[in-house]
Amino acid sequence: MLSSYDVAHVQDILNGEGDWFTAQLLRLVAKADDENRNKLHLAFPEVVDAYFDWYYSTGSYAIKGGSTIYTDVPRSDPNLDQDPRQHMKNASKGHLLRS
Repeated sequence: MLSSYDVAHVQDILNGEGDWFTAQLLRLVAKADDENRNKLHLAFPEVVDAYFDWYYSTGSYAIKGGSTIYTDVPRSDPNLDQDPRQHMKNASKGHLLRS
């Protein structure tokens, strides 16, 4: 589902570039609260993981430098550990953490 273009241009897409489905989905993931992001991860794990890889600049989809309107997205769930992808894995097994 995630094209090589999407992977290489996550920051541009989050800043408003593109109107295709994956671009809109990436922006939705960035805006979603933790509970809804968990639900999106169940259906679109590759897109949510790409967002987190970009956001934390540690994964294979990392974009270096620049800024975006989404750099201050709060993590509202105090139960999340350092890597929210672990929380996503727990949620996909039916173990949603509640605050």
